[in-house]
Amino acid sequence: MEKNNLIITLKVRRIFFCLILIIVLLVLLNLIGGMLVRNPIFLHKFHLDHEQNIPTYFSSLILLFSAGLLGIIAALERKKKKANSSYWAWLAFIFLFFSLDETAVLHEEMIIPLREALCATGIFYFTWVIPGIIFILFFGILFLRFFLQLPRETKFLFKISAILYIGGALGCDLFGGWFSFSFGEKNLIYFVITTIEETLEMTGVAVFIYALLRYLCVNFKEVTFLIRDTE
Repeated sequence: MEKNNLIITLKVRRIFFCLILIIVLLVLLNLIGGMLVRNPIFLHKFHLDHEQNIPTYFSSLILLFSAGLLGIIAALERKKKKANSSYWAWLAFIFLFFSLDETAVLHEEMIIPLREALCATGIFYFTWVIPGIIFILFFGILFLRFFLQLPRETKFLFKISAILYIGGALGCDLFGGWFSFSFGEKNLIYFVITTIEETLEMTGVAVFIYALLRYLCVNFKEVTFLIRDTE
């Protein structure tokens, strides 16, 4: 029987530059909508801080892509019988959750109930940051040994990715929460804060995807998928 093999070549740098180009385009459209056009429909479609729009779906998609790459690495590491395969698998589940959260806005849903329960103000006005800090500390300690055992290049790229993503998601929301509590959200400065936040988050994920693709490229060279309907 003739075998029809489909070979898909992924060029790591090209994928990374395409992601960065899309991020730059989304940021520009966000700035145009927020500062020049002033059209509510256009603004909603491209506002980086709004939900259920093009930037949100893009963020969810790249997080889902990250989860898929992590799942592939976990499966390959498990095939090699490496002890770190479970860490890759857990990262895949975490990024899958991040992807779902991006579209389902799960962490935003807890802000008001937590704010009322804790009477939060200032930097904790966006109260999701409290469980967010606990989450980062817990998994940071849990994954520290795994992180230290990574190859030098992967470790460096993961570090840059984490600084960008956590700096945007947590750092900007701490400052943004204080600003929102003190001065409100309907002003140019808050618009700039949210733009920086979302830009850092998307760029951090893009760097993470680059790190994962580089890891696959260096450690596995070629990955083959076999599709069949029998054992």
